[in-house]
Amino acid sequence: MKITGVRTQLYQFEMTRHLGDANSPRGWKQGGHLAVWIETDEGISGVTLSSGSARRHIHAFVEQMLVGADP
Repeated sequence: MKITGVRTQLYQFEMTRHLGDANSPRGWKQGGHLAVWIETDEGISGVTLSSGSARRHIHAFVEQMLVGADP
């Protein structure tokens, strides 16, 4: 079995109120998550969630490391 591809889908949503913490006391009104699928040549795939900001790193670095590897 070999990994054949990595694909991502960003999901964004509006929140009903601002959500903040010590790093951003004013908070955010929009949230989001990144779904990441890893696909194989045998039709088996896996999925995980990540932060939306990871998308470019996944395609620039992680995808290159995984494609062709034996999971």
